[in-house]
Amino acid sequence: LCAQFPITVPEISGNIQSREIYSNPWQEFPFLRTMHMNFKKIIFLDMTFGSGGHTKAILQKESDIVLYALDRDPTAYALAEHLSELYPKQIRAMLGQFSQAEALLMKAGVQPGTFDGVLMDLGCSSMQLDTPERGFSLRKDGPLDMRMDGGRYPDMPTAADVVNALDQPALASILRTYGEEKHAKKIASAIVQARSIYPITRTQQLASIVAGCTGESKLFWRCPKA
Repeated sequence: LCAQFPITVPEISGNIQSREIYSNPWQEFPFLRTMHMNFKKIIFLDMTFGSGGHTKAILQKESDIVLYALDRDPTAYALAEHLSELYPKQIRAMLGQFSQAEALLMKAGVQPGTFDGVLMDLGCSSMQLDTPERGFSLRKDGPLDMRMDGGRYPDMPTAADVVNALDQPALASILRTYGEEKHAKKIASAIVQARSIYPITRTQQLASIVAGCTGESKLFWRCPKA
């Protein structure tokens, strides 16, 4: 994507995905002021649309802009589609992963060198964290799902499938590589031991296992009584 679509990555201050009021988009997105002086129309790619916080903030201040809104989450895509109905000339909604972005853009007729910039706010969105059924939240118990694509790919394993099926070295490798977890081996061992008694199927159940072997005092889940 970067090789074929030259970009300017702007500096963005703060995480505004979950805010409802954007009082000063110029302050949140200072790059817009400069770009508006140099381009007749700004064309941007928001690769992590989420609940649309960044995109909405930009649209409040800048009307002479086209935003391609990408997200792999079907719920986020539905929100982007709704926003595109409100702003048909500005918003182009796309459903897909980062690795699919190039193909989606080419299918949409976007030529190399089109974009003036790319927005990325990496990680889970507040929308995902606030929905316990998605399996990302610790505040409320939910099924251990954690699929960023939701139910879009039914055959994709859930987090519960992973923690109950992989052996200890594989679990430790995932925690160490993707989570940069210094207690990876200890946590993997605790998971394997716990699942030999009860299947790990809930978010707070897994959180309690992790907390119990890392010195955290908070208890998220208790084993059911026989």
